[in-house]
Amino acid sequence: MDTATYFRMPDWQLFSTTDMEHWTDHGIVLTTANFKWAKQGDNA
Repeated sequence: MDTATYFRMPDWQLFSTTDMEHWTDHGIVLTTANFKWAKQGDNA
């Protein structure tokens, strides 16, 4: 049972597809460092 009340997401990874079968991983495209108000490495 998961009792978490939030989740941590220190970065966002981008994937794209043109056919919903073959995916391209573009890596991390955004991190908490992009937001001055974010606590670094924590939730945003």
